[in-house]
Amino acid sequence: MKDQLQALYTLTYLLGNCGDYPCRCCGSMKAEQELTVALSKFRVLIDRSAGFLISSGYRCHRHNEAIGGHPNSHHTRGTAIDLIYPKKEDRDKFLPILKDVLKLPRIGLYEWGIHFDVEGPLPQRVWYG
Repeated sequence: MKDQLQALYTLTYLLGNCGDYPCRCCGSMKAEQELTVALSKFRVLIDRSAGFLISSGYRCHRHNEAIGGHPNSHHTRGTAIDLIYPKKEDRDKFLPILKDVLKLPRIGLYEWGIHFDVEGPLPQRVWYG
């Protein structure tokens, strides 16, 4: 099943489909419209040669707990997504788009990729993990 879901994530990216992002544990799907809109805009704004893969979208509570996610994770509400980029230098190109153009509220930059979420009226925050 894991291989099938990875194929779905890859196909989702290649086709540009910004619909739902299923839980890898149970296949449940949930993605708030604001998240899918942000991801669609991001895809339009980035250099297509940079590319990325969706590594985590919606997570059921059981899956979130199994991977050590925060108990109140935005992933469990369908308002967060993690993207893996193939080249670390792409991170520097992506941040201004996410922060200044899309004005996303919370952006986490990691060696492996980017986390962003769209929930709530919290002040904008960027962190490096």
